[in-house]
Amino acid sequence: MNPITPRLFDTHCHLNSAQFDGCRRDVIQRARADGIEKMVVIGTDFQTSQHAMALSRVHHDLLCAAGVHPHEAESCTVEQLGLFASYYDTRMCHAIGECGLDYFYEYSDREKQKEVFNWHIEQSQRTKLPLVIHIRDAWEDALACLRRYNQHVGVIHCFSGTTEQAAACLALGFYISIPGIVTFKNAADLRETTKHVPSDRLLIETDSPFLAPIPHRGKKNEPRFVRHVFEAVCELRDVSASEHQAFAQQLWDNSCRLFNVNKLQ
Repeated sequence: MNPITPRLFDTHCHLNSAQFDGCRRDVIQRARADGIEKMVVIGTDFQTSQHAMALSRVHHDLLCAAGVHPHEAESCTVEQLGLFASYYDTRMCHAIGECGLDYFYEYSDREKQKEVFNWHIEQSQRTKLPLVIHIRDAWEDALACLRRYNQHVGVIHCFSGTTEQAAACLALGFYISIPGIVTFKNAADLRETTKHVPSDRLLIETDSPFLAPIPHRGKKNEPRFVRHVFEAVCELRDVSASEHQAFAQQLWDNSCRLFNVNKLQ
């Protein structure tokens, strides 16, 4: 890595996706070469969570989260939830999720989504592990669930809400993670929100292999492309070139704080 290139932390990627079969090691190496020193691999169901945990055992710079995406809420079994709980107890993962509510597609019944989301919140409260939260077209119900439990440890991943919704999440104590969507021309609301999130509550992510930022839009996303997200956020927040290192360090410290990682690693 070029010594003047800030090191970065991709707080949300799906290196366990089948889209990376056959090229996963190369993708990880490219990220390392571009100064992406930590990546959080996210599980969305039982199988992908196991894969995320396996990858984190093999690669020192990969962390993992295990949980049930709202799309998979109806297919999750009681037995699987019991195994997830044991993973949390033994700290086989750094975070709980991806979990939450998604009323855009409604691949799972809304009440079942809320039931499974509440279960994840309870596990976070019990173990003190942070939540990785997905919210789409379900802000009122998702915030109600979080407020009911007074939940405040976690991140709203791939944030695409309004400035008011960001403020509600920040008031609860959550981090806001900015994805590559911030580079899209039709993302005016997100760009405006990005300007106002407190620097100590801001994270960046790729959500790869999805949502590749410009100039790679339409292609398979990779963790190394989080640098484009970083550059876009710097531009929106008027971070000068001389301040890039300090701002990158702030994002690094935020990520390490959330995922309980020694920031010097």
